[in-house]
Amino acid sequence: MTGRHRADPTSLVFGVVFGGFALAWLLRTLNILDFDQVWLAAPLILIAAGALGLILAIRGDRRYDSP
Repeated sequence: MTGRHRADPTSLVFGVVFGGFALAWLLRTLNILDFDQVWLAAPLILIAAGALGLILAIRGDRRYDSP
């Protein structure tokens, strides 16, 4: 069994960005959002990913105890 490892904040933030843009594309493709609304969602996705990155950076390096 493997132990817990440290989360990679860079990968997490890029995953949020990719997932957010994929969700925006899906909502546009399903005609739930129109083109103007998708362009409004793009900056919000980047702001959310940036906030997540800041939270992870401020949180610092916390080590996990092995059981």
